[in-house]
Amino acid sequence: MASSVCDGPVKIESKGAVGWVVLDRPEAYNAFDDVMIAELTRAAETFKADPAIRVVVVSSTGKCFCAGADINYMRTTGGYTREQNVEDAMKLSQMYRAFDTMGKPVLVRVQGPTFGGGVGLAAVGDLVFAGPKASFSLSEVKLGILPAVIGPYVTRRLGVARAKGLCATAYRIRAQDAVHMGLVDILCGSDEDMDERIQKALISVLSCGPEAVQRAWSIPDDVHGRDPGDVMEEMAALSADARASDEGREGLGAFLEKRTATYVQTLEE
Repeated sequence: MASSVCDGPVKIESKGAVGWVVLDRPEAYNAFDDVMIAELTRAAETFKADPAIRVVVVSSTGKCFCAGADINYMRTTGGYTREQNVEDAMKLSQMYRAFDTMGKPVLVRVQGPTFGGGVGLAAVGDLVFAGPKASFSLSEVKLGILPAVIGPYVTRRLGVARAKGLCATAYRIRAQDAVHMGLVDILCGSDEDMDERIQKALISVLSCGPEAVQRAWSIPDDVHGRDPGDVMEEMAALSADARASDEGREGLGAFLEKRTATYVQTLEE
């Protein structure tokens, strides 16, 4: 069953087990203002809390994925006190954090130019798909401001050296370069190809055990930066618990009996 909220600059829709978040402010190049930031945060928190949602897709309408911060919005913040600016920046930071801690896969569809904070929104995705017209620029320094709030996510994606290069130069890279640098995962030949690939990814996620997906999603964070020997027992216990779980037994049983596991869901159009 599908449900949607379409008022405002962000469309929020659930179709079966898939949550869709659509930036829908094409006349402003889907740029962030305080309203859009609040709605994106609400969307992420809503889908995070909904156990029926197993995967989330973030996309946008129009030719531009996201132009970063809205200029009129930034003009307003220029008159804020330091305390007000910190509070405002924290709201943006909380929005990224809400997507980053989703606890379920987040797919991002980038169809066109992306600047500043829009690059940060792509960077929090677990799988980033980019079309041939996509491009990326950390353009904040051109305006004399900083890509500070998105810095942790961009650096995690790019690595320190490449993040420094893009953060400090505002250099605009093509989708092909973004793949080589690690900002994009899957380069698509057309928008239609991108939609087909995203659909295949969704079908794949919905064929998996939802508890296993959540646990697997957290493993890279749990082991990153730790010596493999230090996590052997922890990961062995995690593996053993999954094997003995109802979901693990159902999945293995379905495979051996050549039937569809009960947790598999079909993708709703």
